[in-house]
Amino acid sequence: MWLCFALAVADIFLIFFLCPESNFRRPEWDLISTNGLDTTEAEKADGDNEIFFENVPPEAGYTVRQPSLADMIVPIRADRDLNFFRAMVAPLHGLTRPAVIWVVLLYGCALSPQIIFIFTMSSLLEAPPYLFSSVAVGLMEVAALIGFLLACYGGGMLSDLINDHIVRRRGYGQVRAEDRLLSLIPGMAIGPAGCVLLAFFCQNHLHWAAIAVGFGMVSFGSVYTPNIAITYLAHRHQRDAAQCLVLVNVVKNLVAFLFLYEAVEWVQSQGYLQVYLVMFALGVATIAGALPLYLFDGKQYVE
Repeated sequence: MWLCFALAVADIFLIFFLCPESNFRRPEWDLISTNGLDTTEAEKADGDNEIFFENVPPEAGYTVRQPSLADMIVPIRADRDLNFFRAMVAPLHGLTRPAVIWVVLLYGCALSPQIIFIFTMSSLLEAPPYLFSSVAVGLMEVAALIGFLLACYGGGMLSDLINDHIVRRRGYGQVRAEDRLLSLIPGMAIGPAGCVLLAFFCQNHLHWAAIAVGFGMVSFGSVYTPNIAITYLAHRHQRDAAQCLVLVNVVKNLVAFLFLYEAVEWVQSQGYLQVYLVMFALGVATIAGALPLYLFDGKQYVE
């Protein structure tokens, strides 16, 4: 407990000095048409023809304010230009966007299997036939750590390489946000497959090493697909990316909490087999939701 407290304090300390500015306002850049001419007001109002150029500099330059040390140590600073009610309500507009709803459900369903096992593995592994000590139960997290590390590479560098390859084939300057969804393919089945392994191995009390492999696989899935989905969402809704991400983090935690709230009782009453087969079905369904987004979303966002 004291170690967790010390790490939390160190984390707050680092955030305090490394991330002091939280009110950055992105400049409103003009929309530019594909032929290089400025769009008309009618074209700007037509969302289906919007194309964003991230690397086009605005006409008026801007600088990011660097607060002084005196400003950083002030615990509370009021922003007179910010409407509190509007700031609270504005992210809810994202619930009308299919991409936001998909990312919320995908993130929540990808995170739930890993969290459920964390909260139930002590009762599973400390009882016969495993008879693990508390230290041995904690070492099962090594499997999750390996899954996280592999997912960081797969959902980060590998995803960028795949997206870059697609850009090269189509031609530079023609990048669709939906192209990012193709990078789900290499690792999208690992998380759901881990749910199947945990369902049968935990239910039948098979070897602990097999359970560790399944735990690592669901941990991989809890990072790999959400990372790619959030990257897609930030590209897809560039202007409102901050609000969309706030909404995703709030609602996906709520979705994961709903599963977690009933996890222990659910496992005790129905067993691991039913719980993780349900998680498998939800994982497959949410990942499959990327297909209609890729096929039927006609907007193009050009970097």
